[in-house]
Amino acid sequence: MDPSSPFGDYEFGASFSNFGADFERFFEFCPAFDADFRNFRGSVSVTFDDTSVVPLGGWFDGGEQPRRDRRVRRPNRHYRIESVHESAWYRYFTRPGMTRELTHELSSSDRYSQFRHFFRMPLRKVEVLTSLLIERGYVPFPRSRSRQVQFHERTELLVMSSLYLLGTGSGFRSCQPLCSISTSEVRKFFFLFIDAIVDMRNEQIAMPSNLTELRRVERTYNAVGLPGCCGSIDVVHVRWANCPAGDFNRAKGKESYPSLGFECITDFNRRILSIYGPHFGSRNDMDIVKTDKSVEAIRKWPLFRDARWAYYDKNGRVRTNKGAYLICDNGYLRWPTTICPFTRVDNASAEGYFTTHIESIRKDVECTFGI
Repeated sequence: MDPSSPFGDYEFGASFSNFGADFERFFEFCPAFDADFRNFRGSVSVTFDDTSVVPLGGWFDGGEQPRRDRRVRRPNRHYRIESVHESAWYRYFTRPGMTRELTHELSSSDRYSQFRHFFRMPLRKVEVLTSLLIERGYVPFPRSRSRQVQFHERTELLVMSSLYLLGTGSGFRSCQPLCSISTSEVRKFFFLFIDAIVDMRNEQIAMPSNLTELRRVERTYNAVGLPGCCGSIDVVHVRWANCPAGDFNRAKGKESYPSLGFECITDFNRRILSIYGPHFGSRNDMDIVKTDKSVEAIRKWPLFRDARWAYYDKNGRVRTNKGAYLICDNGYLRWPTTICPFTRVDNASAEGYFTTHIESIRKDVECTFGI
């Protein structure tokens, strides 16, 4: 034994005088296996009863393993490519002839027509959008002859489906029964449409750049009793669903949830002239308007600063003044370029009449947010 071992000269075998007898007594394997371990010499003799062994096929009737039944294959699903000429929107709105002419007339003259209820714009603008997307190559020309025949009609219905999704907030699947175009194709075109609109935003969203455009905007306000006005301004707060935790307090303002603010300027016909944002929801209208470049342009550019307009004074005489302005609510600063209603005035007075009148006219920007 190793003298350096910590156990010294201790004999472990002395505690077990008869290891085989003790092992057999405490663990009786002999009766279970019909074997004798008392004279164990390194080998074991075991005898099995053949009657206790179950043959491979003994568990089943007939002694044969059953074959697995093959699952019956379902019949193939038939997919039929429908023609867009059979779709609901084509038959009700865009079919050439009397149907299309009636849609043109109603969508241009009535804001509450069925076409503008679904797509938020007249058919004339849908045609312009469709032509722009085709001419600038956003929509590739199809290779198959069947799609080439209906290419323009199909693209027009895809534009209408994108406007329908943006205006109503419906799902992609809701468009398939209406335009007879598959859900996957509607979804792909929707994201293509959004990218195209973002690329063309500077062509569609811009303040008046010359006197002719400014007169065109001012003429509509002059017809309703607000000469010199060039638009309505307000801030809309859009819910920020995926707001990071670090920006939660800055994005949570007057709303009970995080939001992003966008300051918009629109004309009387609900055309967006300027968008400034996004801003954290904790910023109010007075704070945002101080840094808006479009409002600064109205205050400093000669085109807006020197614009002249006529009005009647209290004695009925025609007076002239200069400087374009925007109409807004009482949340804005009282600048000469941001005209807001009076507060706490009698409705029967001149100030009260002006307040009621300006509140009714500036609903164009609120309706734009609703669209």
